[in-house]
Amino acid sequence: MDDAELGKALALSDPNVDAEKVMPPGTDAQKAGRLEFAYESLNFRFYDERLNRELIAPKLTQLLMARSRLNVDSPFSPVTRPDDSPDSGHGSMRVGLGYYSAGNENGQVTLHWRAAYHDMLDRPGGFIPGAQISFLDVSLGIDKEGDASLNKLYLLDAMSLAPDNRIFSSWSWNVRAGSDRQPVDNGWENRWFFQGGYGKSWGSADKLHGYLLVSSEVDTGSAVSRNASFGVGVESGLSYQFANQDRVLLSGQYMAMFDSRFGARSQAACNGTTLCRRMYQFVRKPVTANGKPTMSTVRLEDISIFSVGRVVWSLA
Repeated sequence: MDDAELGKALALSDPNVDAEKVMPPGTDAQKAGRLEFAYESLNFRFYDERLNRELIAPKLTQLLMARSRLNVDSPFSPVTRPDDSPDSGHGSMRVGLGYYSAGNENGQVTLHWRAAYHDMLDRPGGFIPGAQISFLDVSLGIDKEGDASLNKLYLLDAMSLAPDNRIFSSWSWNVRAGSDRQPVDNGWENRWFFQGGYGKSWGSADKLHGYLLVSSEVDTGSAVSRNASFGVGVESGLSYQFANQDRVLLSGQYMAMFDSRFGARSQAACNGTTLCRRMYQFVRKPVTANGKPTMSTVRLEDISIFSVGRVVWSLA
């Protein structure tokens, strides 16, 4: 349906007009498409915006009756079944092992664990495109001297990056809360923070996808000079998904902090997924005989290998 036909269909969804009397000229197939779209559009608004039933119900009936008088097949293609249904998506828990090095500091072996659920680099099948929600995302570091540090503890990391289309205008947002380590003059210190952003996305989540958010955050802990510090800035990213569902994500953040210890903080990251698509997940599944469980097995179901690079710097 082109933009001209879309405009005619939306005009027919007006509850105050008679769809058959104001129907623009066209073929029966075009008229059927307008009526079907008008019905689906108004029915969606009825539930989403909680419109008045006494006003909307007769209009929906009128659109269905007008459509029934046209003896043509629907001009719209049937909805295709997705390759992965929601119940066949990847497991929610993730375990990782890596190595971290920054400047002249001792390198660290890092242990990573995420309790749930899904982030922008996970296998997309079975999940809403452009959405992320992670709980209890933890990273521990151990240097060669055996000293351990809590590099990251994200209690919540959620994003919704739905781009606009011809029908819906969508706002993008993110919410992030937890603790991580930040560079200071004499090394690294921990902070607790709450950060949120609001903005727009464009492109397509399964191809080239970008976003730009205006962000603000509140920090506390040993990494700030006061009991609490407030900051405002921007966060942006650009991702590309290849045909085999491998993905690369470039992201950056600039935050002007109202804190004498940080004039501003900037961060850039490059992350990518390669090879297999799913995380390490240990799944306990019952083995049945004649419909009755007899034993349980634990197996390594899928493997994913990440290639990750990250550059972090701060501006005084």
